[in-house]
Amino acid sequence: MALIYRDEDTVQQLAEDQPELAGSCYTAVVFRWHDGFRQAGAFRQKMAGFCQKLGVSLYTYVYPNTFVVLVPSRGYAEWDRKLPQWKEWFYPEILAGIGMEEAFHRIYESYRFAKMALQAAGDRQVFCVHADDMKLAFLLQSLDGAVRRRYCQDICHLLTDSDIHLLQAYYQQDLSIQETARILCIHKNTMQYRLKRIAGKTGLDPRVFCDAVPLYIATLPWFRK
Repeated sequence: MALIYRDEDTVQQLAEDQPELAGSCYTAVVFRWHDGFRQAGAFRQKMAGFCQKLGVSLYTYVYPNTFVVLVPSRGYAEWDRKLPQWKEWFYPEILAGIGMEEAFHRIYESYRFAKMALQAAGDRQVFCVHADDMKLAFLLQSLDGAVRRRYCQDICHLLTDSDIHLLQAYYQQDLSIQETARILCIHKNTMQYRLKRIAGKTGLDPRVFCDAVPLYIATLPWFRK
């Protein structure tokens, strides 16, 4: 807990008392389960057993629904190979976020990144997200909530929920008008018309890259919260 919550005095004492721990780099992995998950106890037991098998000594349960593992660099590859099995056993009740490798005294940074990756896993509706795969999200999540809300309001205040849903589907399909029209069950000409209408409302054309980027950011579900 001192390592992930940056209790510097305790961390320094740990480094002096257990130099074998302080000599390694670590990757923080955060698992979180939904309220009412009946297999939480089984998951915690399995995870603790696996950590002990691999010689991973730094792990903890954080009340009420989180399990944190600090995986040393020497054992990460083997530990990572287990992720597909955790997914098979426990997804979608459990999600995971993986931080970036950090030195012993900076484990709190890996933990912070892991929590951001965990949030991204929930937003993307996938089992696991690695911090290395979400560079833009790190930048955006560092913004104050009030700043994010003002940004969304400035861009989207004339858009309807239907407009925003269309844009989200459009970006999920890599700006493919045909695929988005198919998914939304509309004609591609209708899709074109609605994109033009959005451009007229916002002054940003979703079909033009430089305009698509601010619209994409403003319509990200987690960014709008």
